[in-house]
This record gives sequence, C-alpha cells and structure tokens, in this order.
Amino acid sequence: MLDLQGRRQLGALAEIEPEFENIRVSWKWLAEHHRRRELGDAAISLWFYLDGNARHLEGIDLFGKAVETLRSEAIPDDELWIIGHLLGRMAWCQGQVGQYEACKANEREALAILQGADRPEEMILMLITVFRSDVTLGLLADLVKITEAASHINQAGLSGWAVRFATAMRGTGLLLTGSAEGRKILEECAAQALSAGDLRTASTTWATLGKLAYDTKDYQDVEKYCRQCLPILELMHMQNVVADVCALLCWSLPQQGRLAESKVYAHRAIKLRHDMGHVWYTLTYMLGSAEEYFLQVNKSLAVEVISMILGHPACTSNISGWAEGTIAVLKAELSPGVYDAVWERGRTWDFDQAVAFVLKQLE
Repeated sequence: MLDLQGRRQLGALAEIEPEFENIRVSWKWLAEHHRRRELGDAAISLWFYLDGNARHLEGIDLFGKAVETLRSEAIPDDELWIIGHLLGRMAWCQGQVGQYEACKANEREALAILQGADRPEEMILMLITVFRSDVTLGLLADLVKITEAASHINQAGLSGWAVRFATAMRGTGLLLTGSAEGRKILEECAAQALSAGDLRTASTTWATLGKLAYDTKDYQDVEKYCRQCLPILELMHMQNVVADVCALLCWSLPQQGRLAESKVYAHRAIKLRHDMGHVWYTLTYMLGSAEEYFLQVNKSLAVEVISMILGHPACTSNISGWAEGTIAVLKAELSPGVYDAVWERGRTWDFDQAVAFVLKQLE
C-alpha cells in the first residue's frame, strides 16, 4: 500500500496491472471463504488501484459481491466495520460512474456502521466519499458538518495519504463556503503531495482547484490548474479525471474567446466517459458541449442534444436543472416552430448514435 501512496505510485501501478487477474481471483476467493479480516485489510489497496485506473464498474462488482457474500452469514460485532468499509468503497465507485442514487444509499449505510467503530482511516475515507458526491450533486448544506466530523478524528493513526486527502477536503469545503483560505490550503496540499511523490493527490487537488475556479468564473485559473494536472493524470491513466479536466477546459475556453480550441476537449471528455460506460457523465458532458459550444455555432443542434439528454432514463433532476437556463435562451432565440420541430427530433435519437453524431461535429 505504501508504494501506491508515495514515490513509487507509477511503478506500483504498472506492476499490479499484469497481476490484476490474479488479484481479482484472490479477492473472490477471500469473499467466498468469508475471510473478512483479509478483505478489510486489502480493500483500500484494491480500491486505490481500481480508482486510479478508472475501473469503477469492476469495483462496484467486486465490492458489491463481497458484501453480499459476507452478509450470507452472521458477522461478529467487532467485524461489522468491514461491511461498512466495503460499502463505502463501492459507493465511491458508484459515484464515479454517476450511479448516485445507489451511491447515496450505500453511503448512508456505511456511515451508520463506521460511526460505531474505531476505524479512523476507513472513517476519513467514508467522509471524503460523502463529501465528494455531495459537491458533485450540489448538496452543499452538510459540507461544514462533514469537514468538522473529519477534523475530530485523531490523525495520529492515519497514513500521510489519508491526511492529505482530508486536508484537500477541508480546503474545498472552505472555498465552497466562501473562505479564501481554502485556496491556500489546497495549493499547499498539492505541493506537499508532490513533494511526497503522491502524484495522485497532487493532480486531483489541482483538478479540484480548476473546478472551483470554474464555479467562480475565474477562467484563466481554470486553465492554469487544468494544464498543471492533465499531464500527470494522463501518465497515471486516471481517465475519469482526465475526462473531468477536459470538460472544464471545454467549458472555460469559450469564455476566453477560444471557441475553436474548446472542441478537442469536448470531444475527448465525451468520448472517454462514453467508452468507459459512464452514462450519467456522458450526458452531463454532452449538455456542457450544447451550452458552451453548440449554443454559439448551431442552436438547432443544441436543442436536439438537450432534448435527447432530458429524455434519457439516466437523466437526473440535477442534469435537467442545469439545462433550464440554456433551454430558456434557446426558446427565446429560435422561432416556436423551429424549436418544437428540433426538440421532437432530438427525442427520437438513440443514445449511442447521438454520441457518435455529436463527436463527429466536434472533430
């Protein structure tokens, strides 16, 4: 685990790759034989590898089946934390692919279990998981409560990586609640992570700074942070975060008068998420391309894309809420007859065909 957390991150990840099938088999064997302690001890390393390689669908499967198997027999009270820990790692993976309804349900159950156990590292990771999904969904009411809960955990027993992760959460929470101190904390966290050889935390912290800069319309800072982290994320094959960063560049470059340059990033963000099977994020990034690119170059296509998105079964209230402002603009700028016709045409689109067509327009 130390290799995954520090200076040998890249080497450790490369060494695990050819052995992963054996690791998968071993994990399933441990679950089938109810080796709870071994599963609990191995869960962070497995999750770290799966998350770093954007193999979240596999994580949902492996953690979910392990929980199901372990629950088929009675579990001693002093080992219940293992169920909470595995549920937490599964919830993280579900959030990374946009399965937020299942993610939030598993988070609630995992928190209830881990709050009664003396497992500080697992609890910190669980709080970070809840924090991240809340931020993504715009559920900001409990952020202070979550960061305060994390601050009360004794950090003496935590790994350096977990401390840095918790620090990044605190900085993010401060920025989101209006404190400029948060930026300083995040920048220091990224620098400390880089000094420790923790490329993962350094790059994801820069990505977080980029997202927060976008929220405050600091578009030059968005580009600065995204370009800092993108080469490292590429090197580490963290394709889901690469997609997130490309989306930020796609959305922010037009605000700097660089519309044509944004196309390549829109294309990459959508294609990466679609190829990984992450439907919710694919819809979200297609909406972003409609709002920031097609709204300026092809309003009819923007309407069709949004119509397809809102008619898709994976579309959530978050996505439809984000689309409301753009829909109002399009209705004002297109005649009712044109708007209604292209809206109805969008409802007939097949998802994969729509993705292929949009990607073609972004080439």
